[in-house]
Amino acid sequence: MVSDLKEMNTILLMQAVAREMNDLIGISLSSPVWERVEDWLRRGYEYGGGMELVAGYRETDSRTKHGVSISMSANPRECRLTYSPVQRSDEKTKMREWWEPSDLPFRATTVFDDHPFDDRTVCRDVEVAVRIFEDFFENHDITEHSLIDFLSVWHPRPST
Repeated sequence: MVSDLKEMNTILLMQAVAREMNDLIGISLSSPVWERVEDWLRRGYEYGGGMELVAGYRETDSRTKHGVSISMSANPRECRLTYSPVQRSDEKTKMREWWEPSDLPFRATTVFDDHPFDDRTVCRDVEVAVRIFEDFFENHDITEHSLIDFLSVWHPRPST
């Protein structure tokens, strides 16, 4: 599902925050290297925090237009992953959230930022997040292999 961003002018932006030693630390980079992305992803997962990768493109006037993004919101050792292929305001229904790859029934809710979420949307394996972010990093979008674990926020699995 690689997006139609203009290949010649694509740019990858990274924003990350981690809560280490009771301090909130963050970083914002243009064209990051994978090792930096992975390090901040693991820190955010371990201590709580967040990460976002945005694939955009530069127009002729040097402004950056945002394209697609993958983001992680984390409590210590658990996270929620969101994929946004939104490029225009009328595409908000395309937003997706990660669901564990099974047909298990609803079991509980987990609270993130004071909001309850279906526990099946909470990832407790950092390697899953690393794999999805690496896919996005390499392709400036996620491929069908990663997209299969994401469902529309408007059409989640049943909670009964």
